[in-house]
Amino acid sequence: MPERRFYFVLGALALALASVPYLVGWLHTPAGSVYSGLTSNIDDCLVYFSWMLEAGRGHFLHHNLFSTEPQSPKLLYLWFVVLGLLAKASGLPLAFHVGRVLGGAALLRAVVWLLQETVQSERARKLAFGLVCFSSGFGWLSGGYNPAKGFTLQPIDTFQPEAITFLSLYYSPLFAPMTALMVVFFAALLKSERTGKLRDLWPACVAGAVLGNSHTYDVVQLLTVAWVYKLFTLLPPFETLYGEASKKASGVRLLIATAACLPTTAYTAWASRVDPLFKARAWTNEPTLTPALWWVLLGFGLPLLYVLFSSPLAPARRGNETPPSDGGRGGRFLIIWLIVAIAVAYLPVPFQRKMLMGAHLPICILAGVGLDTLTARLSGDFPKIAALFGVLLTTPSNVLYLLADIGRLDANSGTTARRPYLSGDEQKVLTWLKEHATENAAVLVAPDPDSPKRYPGMFEPHLNAYTAGWAGVICYNGHWSETLSYPRKNSLALRFFSQAADDSEREALIRANNIRYILYLNRLAGADLGDYVPVDWTDGKQPGALKVVYSQGDITLFEVAPT
Repeated sequence: MPERRFYFVLGALALALASVPYLVGWLHTPAGSVYSGLTSNIDDCLVYFSWMLEAGRGHFLHHNLFSTEPQSPKLLYLWFVVLGLLAKASGLPLAFHVGRVLGGAALLRAVVWLLQETVQSERARKLAFGLVCFSSGFGWLSGGYNPAKGFTLQPIDTFQPEAITFLSLYYSPLFAPMTALMVVFFAALLKSERTGKLRDLWPACVAGAVLGNSHTYDVVQLLTVAWVYKLFTLLPPFETLYGEASKKASGVRLLIATAACLPTTAYTAWASRVDPLFKARAWTNEPTLTPALWWVLLGFGLPLLYVLFSSPLAPARRGNETPPSDGGRGGRFLIIWLIVAIAVAYLPVPFQRKMLMGAHLPICILAGVGLDTLTARLSGDFPKIAALFGVLLTTPSNVLYLLADIGRLDANSGTTARRPYLSGDEQKVLTWLKEHATENAAVLVAPDPDSPKRYPGMFEPHLNAYTAGWAGVICYNGHWSETLSYPRKNSLALRFFSQAADDSEREALIRANNIRYILYLNRLAGADLGDYVPVDWTDGKQPGALKVVYSQGDITLFEVAPT
């Protein structure tokens, strides 16, 4: 198959397979329910929904709808402004998935460009592309993600979508397009170095500037890789590959590309400090730390072993293929990217493991060269069969990930306490809030009495993230990481809805946090929850300060009387 057609067919297949759980969720929507369009980690995807909602309303500066503290929004996420304008015309779920698929396609196209800049063998490029599209690690050997172990005691391919390319294609409209920007930056930088032409650098400048705006902390990996690679090429014996004029020109190009990243990166860093809520949340909420190195390596799995058989200084070639003309620079660059990308994920910041984004790509490209080397000496059709089998061996964790999400749809359950299907009553009350609540009003959401049945030991408000992400209304106890001091607030919310609290205590919480609405689940009344005894506010039993403004089936929405 011609190389270009191969990439198109395989990329389209990867995007299609990454969409299967969503298609299953839509086709099997229970009668009387509404499908959210989400499956995995619905909490964080609803954060993206909230950004799109805000942009669709014309609020381009990022406002956190998951917390009630005063804010001074200055952040502008360009990509979600585009998706928000699309969502205004098409609806949130459709815009979400259009962004996800288009972002994924952009990433795969950028990978093809990088392959052409770093690998001379067509067969090795094809194998590398297959590994980029479908490979994962050894997480399947433990049966996939185990909530009891948390995020630090299992391979990263079981829970970290930005660390694995296929999971990035599947998970959201954020990770794939942001990784695409990283790839474009590196591919353009390498091309400019190969051709010596400054005009080949402009894609790197644009990509770096947009990345600095939309996914700022990845600029750390981007520039660290670029500058370590630059310094490495100046060391013996590689400095002999460059003349003095070439060294200076290469340094100037890298300075220009770096300068293009700095304005948006600096502005985002400044804006995140000016907004007191963003600053406090980013540095005081529960950190997302990188697990021990062996869990990272296990999460990248078999492709890392294939890397050991690659020859990065002289990429695989055969027949009349063009020999390397760059002295093996592409291979050395990939090795440096691999090492640096993993190393920066251990910097002393609270969002460590999120910085693994992109590390999968140099591993897969080098693994493609290694797999080519391993299978090239076989005769007949055996090289093709062995190579295909070598790629398929890397896929089980991704298959298990999708099957687990599909299986949870039948139980209307996700990887968190949020459910993928909304009942008709839930959808209607969220619509009421979207149409009637004022912008500064906040909602306090009652816990879901069924959450301990799905997740033992957890008593969570299922509709909290939906209130902000679906209805676009500020939620007091909205999200485990977006809400400042969420554990404390959730504890106060649980007490608010328990018989242990008195009305004066509830009144104090309401007034102190500008809470305008109380979203109450009628099933709380009389629910058997062990030591926790919820209040019964059915049939007019609520405090006098609360007035019913919406009631249907399982849901009652109270409005707080003004003081």
